[in-house]
Amino acid sequence: MNNKGQSLVSFILFLPVIFIMITIVWEIGNLSVLKNKYEDEIISTIQYGLKHIDNPNLKDDLSTLLDANLEGSKSIKIENNTIRINVTCKKGSMYTAVLKTNHEINMTYIGYIKDGKIFINKE
Repeated sequence: MNNKGQSLVSFILFLPVIFIMITIVWEIGNLSVLKNKYEDEIISTIQYGLKHIDNPNLKDDLSTLLDANLEGSKSIKIENNTIRINVTCKKGSMYTAVLKTNHEINMTYIGYIKDGKIFINKE
């Protein structure tokens, strides 16, 4: 028996599996980085808003900050010295064309001041 090409054939057969595994890890990493970016931006926007809660144009200022740094639909509610921000965004991936699906990011954070301290919680 001649086994000279057997390892090459095995490598060629497993190459698509290796490629799929690498792209899945890549997608999970990209999605994690994107979620962290959105969380950081929402939290910093709420902190800014709570420090300037007496500003009559605060909602417009917060909206401008979010629009400059994040994509997707955003809603801001300010009532009773509480700021609630919701951001929803759909992002494509390498598999969007094949699977016909997008990753959806939907985050809501609520910030308020209690006893002179700023509290921000994920809803």
